[in-house]
Amino acid sequence: MDRDLYGIQYEVELLEALLNRKETSEAELQQFLEEHPHFLIPNQLFSVLPHVRLMEDTKLLVPDFIVKPVVAAQKDSEWEVLDLKRPSAKLLVGKANRARLSQEVMNAIAQLREYGDYFRNPQNALSISTKLGHKLRFPKLAVLVGRLDNVSAEAFALAQDRERDVRIVTYDEILERQKLIRALQ
Repeated sequence: MDRDLYGIQYEVELLEALLNRKETSEAELQQFLEEHPHFLIPNQLFSVLPHVRLMEDTKLLVPDFIVKPVVAAQKDSEWEVLDLKRPSAKLLVGKANRARLSQEVMNAIAQLREYGDYFRNPQNALSISTKLGHKLRFPKLAVLVGRLDNVSAEAFALAQDRERDVRIVTYDEILERQKLIRALQ
């Protein structure tokens, strides 16, 4: 979808307003990102599948988004399971020299690892293939969470590096990417 300068600016302002409201829910962010999936994907070579329902025994798993490649869809490494958490979630705790990811972020990482386990389990292959049209076993895992306000970039990078199997993306990062697109037009 082509977007003009004013459209990008308007969408950025809408998202910023949501992020700046303390009471913004994950459901509101989910709805916004379903309506504006280009905030989640860097280009049009991906599609976004919201709330894919996955069943494991009697347990229902519902990732917020599965990002599906349009090109090279047969490569698991091109797929991503993305979960949303609140923008107000604290990213780091502890003193600057011993900063670590907050409990909220660690809980999100644990949830994503559970999704990863589901996809790696060969017993789920038929169900996954039916839902997604591909026997996805090894998708990337990512969480969209928190803001960079008052967070040391270096401390965040170090903490993030310790959790290499899950990509941690902040709301500020997706906003900045859209602002860069606007500036380049």
